[in-house]
Amino acid sequence: MRATTILFWASALLASAGCGGGGGGAGAAAVGEPQATGASVAAALRVADALAELAGGRDVPALAAAGTACERGSLQGVCVELRGGNVLRLVARQCALRDAASGVVVTVDGRIAVSSATAFCGLGGPIPPEITRTYRLTNVRAEVVDGDGVAETFTADRLVETVQPLRSGCDLDDAILALDGGLTVQRRGRAPLALRARGLRLERRASGSAGQCVRAVTASGRLAVGAGGAARMEDAALDGFSVTVDAAGVARRLAGGLALSCARPFTVATDEPLTGGGACPSAGRLALERQDGSRGGAHFAAGAAEIDADGDGAADLAADCAALPRCGG
Repeated sequence: MRATTILFWASALLASAGCGGGGGGAGAAAVGEPQATGASVAAALRVADALAELAGGRDVPALAAAGTACERGSLQGVCVELRGGNVLRLVARQCALRDAASGVVVTVDGRIAVSSATAFCGLGGPIPPEITRTYRLTNVRAEVVDGDGVAETFTADRLVETVQPLRSGCDLDDAILALDGGLTVQRRGRAPLALRARGLRLERRASGSAGQCVRAVTASGRLAVGAGGAARMEDAALDGFSVTVDAAGVARRLAGGLALSCARPFTVATDEPLTGGGACPSAGRLALERQDGSRGGAHFAAGAAEIDADGDGAADLAADCAALPRCGG
C-alpha cells in the first residue's frame, strides 16, 4: 500500500485547510462595528485560501507500495483481516521514500493506520483508490524535501480522517472528507501553522474538462487555527462555507456561513469575482449578511481592502487586507 498516500491525504489536505481560520461563535461584537466586520472578512478570506489549496487536488506520490524499501530508515506493516473489514498498521522510523517522477523525498516517522469495511489485505498492491477508508496518524512527523531543500514539515499527534471517494468530476478527484484532530504544518518561508479540526466535513467537487477543472469545496464543522503555533488559536464554525477555485488554483468565489467569537454569524456572497489568489485579493467584492438581516461588505483593489460595516456603500475601514483585524487581536 502507499504509506505516503495515507500521510498526504491526512496531512497535506488538512494542512491546506489549516491555512484558513478565524474565531468561534459566542461573544459577538456589536452589529456594524467596523473591526468586527473586518475580522469577518479576513476570516472568510483565510478559510477560502485554505480551501483553494485543498481544492487543488495535489498529486500524491506512490512511494511505498507493498514490498518497497525505504532509502533510509525502516517501514514495517501488517494487514489484518477483521470481520468488519481490514486494517493496515504501519510503523515508520525515519523512512525516506522517493518519488521517482518528481525526485521529491518524504521522510516519515510515527504510526499510521488505514482501515476500511472493504477488504484490501492480500491484494498485493496499493489500496484501491475508490474505496472509503479511514486514516489514523499517531505521533507522525513528515519532512518533504525537493530540489530546493525542505519544502514542508508536518507534525500530527493524533489525527483521524475518513475519505469517501466519489470517483466523479473532470479529474475523478471528487471526495467527501471527515476530519478530527490536530496538525502543525510549516511551509518553506512561512511561520508554523497549527490546526485543530472538530467534526469538520469537506466536500470537494470538480467540473469542466481535464486540465481546466473548476473546483468547489464546501465545508461544515469547526476549525481552529493558530499562526506561529498552537499558543493562541482562533476558532471558526463553518456552515456550508464554500469556495470556487479556477484552473490556476485561484479562489474566485466565496459563499456560505461562518461564525466567529468576535462577530455575529454571517453569510458571505461574491458580488465581483476575486483575483490574485491567497488571503489578500488584488481585486473583487464580497457581500456579508448577518443573522439579523443587517449587511456589510468589502471591496479589494491592489492588495487594499475597504470595509463597509453598515451596508451604506461607504468605506468605514480601509487597510492593507493582510492587516485586517482578527478575533483575539
